[in-house]
Parts: sequence; structure tokens; C-alpha cells
Amino acid sequence: MRVSPSLATFTYLGLIVAGAACGSSSTKATSGGAGGGTSSSTTSTSSSSSSGSTGGASTSSTSSTSTTGASSSGSCDVADAGIGGGFPFPVVSYSGAPLIDQPKVISISFKGDNLAPQLDQFGDALTGTAYWNTVRAGFSGAGGTCIGDGPPGTSIVLPTAAAASYTDSSMPGGASSLKTWLTGLITAKTVPAPDDNTIYAIYFPTATTVTLDGSASCQAFDGYHDGMLMGTQQVVYAVINECTQQGITTLQNTTITTSHEVIEAATDGIQTQTTGGYYLDFNDENVLGWNDIQGGEVGDLCVDPFGLALDETTENGFTAQRIWSVPQAAAGKNPCVPVPAGEVYFNAWPSATVLVMDVGQSQTITINALSDAAMPAWTVLAQDWTDPNTTYLTFSIVGGQTDDAGTAQLSMASGATAQLTVTLIADPGNSANGEADGVLVSANNADPNKVTAAHFWPFIALTTAEAAQQQLTMMKKQHGARTHKVSHARGRHPLSSLHF
Repeated sequence: MRVSPSLATFTYLGLIVAGAACGSSSTKATSGGAGGGTSSSTTSTSSSSSSGSTGGASTSSTSSTSTTGASSSGSCDVADAGIGGGFPFPVVSYSGAPLIDQPKVISISFKGDNLAPQLDQFGDALTGTAYWNTVRAGFSGAGGTCIGDGPPGTSIVLPTAAAASYTDSSMPGGASSLKTWLTGLITAKTVPAPDDNTIYAIYFPTATTVTLDGSASCQAFDGYHDGMLMGTQQVVYAVINECTQQGITTLQNTTITTSHEVIEAATDGIQTQTTGGYYLDFNDENVLGWNDIQGGEVGDLCVDPFGLALDETTENGFTAQRIWSVPQAAAGKNPCVPVPAGEVYFNAWPSATVLVMDVGQSQTITINALSDAAMPAWTVLAQDWTDPNTTYLTFSIVGGQTDDAGTAQLSMASGATAQLTVTLIADPGNSANGEADGVLVSANNADPNKVTAAHFWPFIALTTAEAAQQQLTMMKKQHGARTHKVSHARGRHPLSSLHF
């Protein structure tokens, strides 16, 4: 799921929240995921040609072909797109569900949507672009099947305007006017029938509210992906809300959400009781903080929470989101692709990512700083991102400074280490995740008004009682429930609030 810039909550159902995101698969299950994306402010018109109508809706399809040499069956080979190495990134693993290996995007918009021509152009060409061949590389499913190019997409403009509101549920069998509406379109043959490679990309205008599990679009999320069964056929869809976003156009924000949700639908769109697609590996406790703050799908993990546009790239004049590369991360290299030419990746990580201690107690861990190319020393800050209204953690760094808010900071160069003391000052048992979420923020300037690049690394703290109750293995199971329908909001943690 993809979330908007200043929105803070995430759930994990494949959504794109005003700040979050989600997944994919191809088995016949009843659950799914979500994600998000944006596009550029290009004013180019759609190059798709009319091919008739179905059920009263205007239908078009593109005749574009892939811009790369990859075959339609796909190749899991990955070119080395990064330099350096040595970052111990969290593990994203595959859990055995079918992938959507030749994604066929069917874009659905409503009468009167002025963005429809450009959104249709973007969606129709998306899975045959050079961008797609970069972000889908390395995703291998059961039997060695790889995600490859998809065929040219199809665009449907419905003859009626969107309703004022729709409801949806991430729970199998939950009440959903949206699923009922989509089922009606498919049954009436207003839209093409689904197969195992179909992803319906549904664009809702700004004035329409989609409420998912009680959370409203453009407030809690920008988009999400989910699924439903029609007979034995799994139907995968992405809800893409045309939300306004500070600093970019509505078109850009919407195409970013689209790219986020489509790759997550392809890699984690179908789940069963025992299988899933690509998601953070809960056999590794190091992923827990990442899941709390970012979400666990490959779109979620590359959302830029600082609003610096580090998660954006361009394709054919449109804006799309950079996506987590499993091979890049496994090699300890810059994990979000495409990697811009000349970009230097830098970050700092803690020697421990799960701290168990009681209120009033402290633990000291080591901070490790690294960059993948030469760069000046940067500012490292330790902060509590659990809840903006309650402080659970305070910090001090040997040789650094600590402010009244409990944030500690230090200038560090690549290869340097420092000692960080973390103190738990309130019981996080009643917080959203039952644990406190600490982060190390790395920023390339000590003046927040001059920062042009920033990254972060999360860790969690919980009480001994909570740890004993959940025994961490139970905690992993809880985190792995994967009702991930909300995505991150870009700009969730503005640099002006980081207490430099």
C-alpha cells in the first residue's frame, strides 16, 4: 500500500497509503496486498488507439512493445546496478505462492476524469518498459518462473462517473461495495475477463472516497492492492486514488502509486493460508522494525519518508517509484532500483535491532556508518518514531549531542563506529505495534534546510514482559499476518522535525 507524505499509519494489505505499500501472487486465494506510485506532470496525450467498446465502456489498447531485449517469459538474471556492498539489509523472501509473471494491466477510469488519457498511456505501456525490466529483475517463483514483460495493456473508460464513496475490506468475505461493483463489471463484460496474469488498475478521482477497513483514501492511503475469487479464478486489483500531494502534481503522485501497486501485485498479489509472494522474512527478527515503519513489500521498502524525492524515477516522461531489489539488497548494495547514475548511497545501522529491556533501563549498542563511494562525513541522528504524541525512547551518543526531545546526533564518516545508549522511558505495550520503534537517520547536511539526501535504519525496543509473552517467534507470526493494504506517505518525517 502506498501512503501520502504526512500520513503516518500503515497496514499491510498491499495498500499505498499516504505513506505506505503492499504485495502479489497467483494462487487462488482470497487475500492480497497494495502499494502506490506517482507520475510526472507531462502533458503528453495518450498514444493508444480506440479498438471499439465493451458493455458501453470505451476500450483502447496500445501497440507498444518492450523497450528492452528481455523476452516475454522473463529472465531472473540481474545486472550489477550498484557499487560497494557491505550493508546488512533486511531479507525479503519468497513464500511459494504463484507470481504474476506476465502482468497484463487493465486500466479502469471513469467518465469525466481529465487524467484518464495520461494514466491510460502510462498503464498500457508500463510492463514493457525499460523501467519495468529493471524493477522486476530477480523475482523468481515456483518452478523457476520469473516475472517478465507483460503484453500491452488495455484501457477502459466507464460511461458513468464514479460514485461518491466505496467501501472495501481486507478480510476474506468482509463487506465490500467495491468488490461487488468490480464483480458486476466483470460479469457484465464491461471489462475484459480476468486470467492469471490480469491486474485491474482502478483509478478513483479525488472527489471519491474509498474506505478500506475503516480508513479513508487520500487520508490514510493513496492506493492498495487486493484480490477476490470469482469461482476458481483469482481476481487481483489495485485501487489507485488520484490524491493531491505537496511538491508534485496529482498526475505524478498517481503514476507513482500505480508503479508501486503493480509491482507489488505481481510479486505478492496472491496469498493463501500457507503461501505468499515476496515479503520481509519474519524468520529474521532484524526485519521487525522495517515492517513497523515501512511495511514489508518491495514497493513499501523504498518509499522516501523524508519527501526528498529519492524514491522517484522517470520513464517515458512519467514519474514512477524506485523498487526494492532483492539481489541488490542481498549483495549489500543500494537496494532501490533504478539507481541513478552517480548516486552515493550512505547509511548507518545498529549492532542490534531488537532491544529487550524494562522501563527505566538502558542498553548500549554500536552504530556502524558506511557509504558505497567517497563522500564527506554526514550527520547521524537517533530518534523515536513510535508515536508523534508519546516519547518512549531517549538516546545519547558518545561524542555527540542530545537535545531536549531526546534525539542524539553525531557527525560520522564511512567506516566509523560510535556507541549509542538507548533508554526506554515508557511502556510501549499499548502502542500500535506493542513495541517502540527507534531509527538511525543519516542526512548529508547538518542543516535540515540544506539536506538533499537522507536514509534511515530502524530497530525496536520492547519490555521483558512483552518479549516473554510473544517470545519473539509469536511476534514474528503477528507481524506476518500481512493485512498489508496501506502504504507509506512520502514526507512522513519532514527533515524540519528531526531536531538537528
